[in-house]
Amino acid sequence: MKPLCVFIFSFFFFMGFSQSLKDTARCHNMQIADSVLYRKLKAESEDVNYKELTQTIINDIDVSKIPSDNLIINYHDKVTRNPFDNEPCECCFERLSDSPVYNDKVFWTKKNIEAIATILKKNIIPKNGLINKFIYDLPNLKPTSIYERQPALSQLVVATRKQKKGTYQKINIIGTKRYIDEESFFYFPYKNKNLILNSTSTDTGTTENFNTLELLFTNESGRKITVEFIYNEHYEGSTYKTYEYKNKAWKLINKSPDSN
Repeated sequence: MKPLCVFIFSFFFFMGFSQSLKDTARCHNMQIADSVLYRKLKAESEDVNYKELTQTIINDIDVSKIPSDNLIINYHDKVTRNPFDNEPCECCFERLSDSPVYNDKVFWTKKNIEAIATILKKNIIPKNGLINKFIYDLPNLKPTSIYERQPALSQLVVATRKQKKGTYQKINIIGTKRYIDEESFFYFPYKNKNLILNSTSTDTGTTENFNTLELLFTNESGRKITVEFIYNEHYEGSTYKTYEYKNKAWKLINKSPDSN
C-alpha cells in the first residue's frame, strides 16, 4: 500500500511542478511580447500630432447624453493590478504596452479640461475612477493616496486643487427622515458659482444634478487609438471609436453602430 501512496504523491507533485513550469514560461513569453509591442508603439508615435486627436475626441463627445450643467469625469491612474483584489496576481508585471503613448495623462490635462468646460458649457469635476474619490484636500498638503503619488496624473491632481471648491451631498429620504452625507471636491468651473452636487434617493428612485463621462484609451499598432465612451456609468451601453493617423491627419476608421 505504501508504494501506491508514494506513486500518487509523486504523480501529483510532478503534475504540479510541470504546470508551474508552464505558467512561468507563459508569463515570461507574455512579458517579452509586451516589451516588443511597447517598443513598436513608442517607435510609431514619433512625429505624430496627438493634439489634433485630442481635439477630435473632444468634438466627438455626445453632448446629448450629458444634459446637466455638471459633468464628473472619471479618470484612471495607471496600475498593474486591482489593489482591492486580494487574490495572488497571476503574471504580475508592469505592462508597458498598456496605452503608453496616448492615455489619461495626455488627455486629462488642465488645458484640455478647461477647453472641454468652455466647449460643452459644463462645470468639470475630476474623480478618481479607480477608488471612486473626488480630488480634495488643502493645496499645500502632500498627496495622501498612493495613486495620487504616481507621476501619471499628479499634474492633474495639483491643477485641480487650485480650482473652485464644491460640495457633494448624498441624500437618502426614508419615510419622513432625511439623511445627508457630504464631501468636498475641487472642480473646473464654467460658471463661477458655489457648486453643490446632489444625489437624492427615495423609494421612487434616484435623481441627480450631474452626469458622468469615462474614457478608456487603447493604443494599437499602426498608429491607431481606440476610445471607449462611457456615459453615466452605463457600461453595457458604451460606444467606441477608432482613429488612425495617416498622411499627417487623424481619421475615424471604425465606430460602434450606435455612436453619434
